[in-house]
Amino acid sequence: MTNDRGFLPKARREELDERLRQRLDRWYANAYEDDNLFLTLARRPGVLDATWGFIRYIYGGGSLIEPELFELVRKKLAYNNRCLHCSAVTSRAALAGDATAGEGAAVLEKLFDYERSDLPARTKAALAFADRLRGEHTGFDDTEYQRLREHFSDDEILDLGMTIGFAIGWQRFNTAMEILPDSWRDGSPLPWQPMLAVDNTVDNTVDNTVDNTVDSTGVDTGARCPEHSS
Repeated sequence: MTNDRGFLPKARREELDERLRQRLDRWYANAYEDDNLFLTLARRPGVLDATWGFIRYIYGGGSLIEPELFELVRKKLAYNNRCLHCSAVTSRAALAGDATAGEGAAVLEKLFDYERSDLPARTKAALAFADRLRGEHTGFDDTEYQRLREHFSDDEILDLGMTIGFAIGWQRFNTAMEILPDSWRDGSPLPWQPMLAVDNTVDNTVDNTVDNTVDSTGVDTGARCPEHSS
């Protein structure tokens, strides 16, 4: 189940102590059945403990933000950050109990152009907050803050904002170190490709001289890690 992709070596499952083996079993049960990220972190158990604590806060009932909403935010950030790992996996703890796989895929499709979708206004506000914190300029103005306050309390904004910051750092690390899930196959369509088409359409509407290799988040859409290229 573990691949040898990426720059960092991974801990060996058979060499994990009992505590880490039990934690890996919980990872499989509550997160997803891909252990490449877990075994990378397990080389430094203290780092894994710190990461685990924040994940448990997000998905285990500590946060004021419902896991289902944050899972959408995490996926949108993964597309922005070009993180193949987080784009490809979905946390079981965040899945709505009655949602089918098809319904879940339909919701994720709306993330590519969420402002013009029929997603709830609260979800759109959270996604816009994530886009702002992910972007080059993170400053807020009164209008943006008031949009958030229409849907979230100050305590909820604190939970949401810190969780977004955690996800951004994690995903950029995954991307830089090329931590890939077993499900990824070189040459496969990039999960965020539909978003690039939306971004380029918006950019061309505003200024048809814009360089289409740069999307509306300021990311070079032509850049490809050699491991990820077809």
